Amino acid sequence: VIFVVEYLLRLLTCWNVRLELARKNQTRLLDMVVGYQPIFLPSPFTRVLRFMLTPTNVVDFAAIFPCVLGMITDVEGSGYIVLRLIRLTRLFRVFKSRSFIEPVIIIWRTLQVSTSALYILVFNLGLGVIISGSLIYIVEGMGRWDEATQSYKRYVGRQWNETAGKFEELLDATPFISIPDSFWWSLVTIMTVGYGDHYPTTDLGKVVAAATMIFSLVMLALPVGVMGGNFSQVW
Repeated sequence: VIFVVEYLLRLLTCWNVRLELARKNQTRLLDMVVGYQPIFLPSPFTRVLRFMLTPTNVVDFAAIFPCVLGMITDVEGSGYIVLRLIRLTRLFRVFKSRSFIEPVIIIWRTLQVSTSALYILVFNLGLGVIISGSLIYIVEGMGRWDEATQSYKRYVGRQWNETAGKFEELLDATPFISIPDSFWWSLVTIMTVGYGDHYPTTDLGKVVAAATMIFSLVMLALPVGVMGGNFSQVW
């Protein structure tokens, strides 16, 4: 309700606001005072239209419109869900404050200055995904072929067989069914997320996983110094 009242007050008074006298339009104001050209001022309708079409005011209207519509009519079902999603646009109201937008601008400028380091990082990580995905498929995905299930089996452990009096290897279908499919495991491991949905079980697979982890830590740490220096300069 407070947002609705605030928006209506601004809407009802914007027709009388002289934006040409604002501080950001000092050049236009100077031309109006000492210039020789005819002065053309926007009509009240034009001022209201400009107010409504300003991006920040469009966000404000999108944020309060579902609330107003909900008070007027009973909206249910999928239409109500869409309106609630539209209400999330009120989060963008934060960026109207200069104190909140300045950190975003600083980070954006830092990323712009650090594009070369980011390009190298992306290239190296992409190369690491391809190499580690291919290696993990070779050592984990190409195990023993099972004619019954038409799939490769990999070693997952061993179990004691009391009848035979010895340990027997346990085999299970490998999740690394192809090199492109192995890229998912490689990407998750390199980004240090580690969902645990796919993981190596063989000794060689663990060696490949360890090498991938070390590679990812080194690659992710390389541009930190560059971006930190650029951040200090931008700040």
